Amino acid sequence: MITKEMIEKEIVLKEFCRFGKRSTICLLQFKNGFECIGVAITQDPANFDGEIGAKWAYEDAIDKAFPAFVFIQDEARYRGWPEEIENRFQ
Repeated sequence: MITKEMIEKEIVLKEFCRFGKRSTICLLQFKNGFECIGVAITQDPANFDGEIGAKWAYEDAIDKAFPAFVFIQDEARYRGWPEEIENRFQ
């Protein structure tokens, strides 16, 4: 089972950027070069908070990375090398 902690151990780069008056983007890059983007948008630009935007954009990027990590795990099982993938995330 893939956990958030397993995914976080694979992150090598986190970048955050504000776009416009109410959007925050988070780019996560992983050890294998895979990149995933998360987005957070505040409803009212007057309430924009960079820290909160970064937190939610990061969580969105993590959520979007889950399917890729599950695919890797399923592919490992299919190919007959589950120990290798399990050891990778330990």
